[in-house]
Amino acid sequence: MGTPFKEVYNAFLARIEQDEWSLTTDLGNLERDWFELMKMAINRFNFPRVSLEYDENNECFVEKLGLQEIQYLAVVMKNEWYKRCVSTWRLIQQQYHTKDFEFLSQANHISKLLELVEQSNKECFNMADRYSRVINHKPFDWTKLAGGK
Repeated sequence: MGTPFKEVYNAFLARIEQDEWSLTTDLGNLERDWFELMKMAINRFNFPRVSLEYDENNECFVEKLGLQEIQYLAVVMKNEWYKRCVSTWRLIQQQYHTKDFEFLSQANHISKLLELVEQSNKECFNMADRYSRVINHKPFDWTKLAGGK
């Protein structure tokens, strides 16, 4: 059996505050939400070194994922979660009159949330860049491709 989903979920949850899920007591609903975020992350994972095929019934990946793959998925899950949070905030904002939000400085708040998403996008890009250059925590020897010894 490969890596359980729980390992990826734990890496993801370690990167965020869990306030969104604190009101939910049904673990099944929580895990379905995390699974959807993980599927989004799998979809964005370019050129993985191991198969990201998963067995939904056994709640695990078919192959054993390394630390790099787990952390990569967790970073992208966080990015997808941020994007969802910002989108939700924009929907809520449109339902109320501007005066209802004046005390919160809505423009500043949205700006800060968008900056957070942009920072997360950069983190995803850096993780993808690092993943493509490092194998087992060692830089790839590019001289092999150039005919070096």
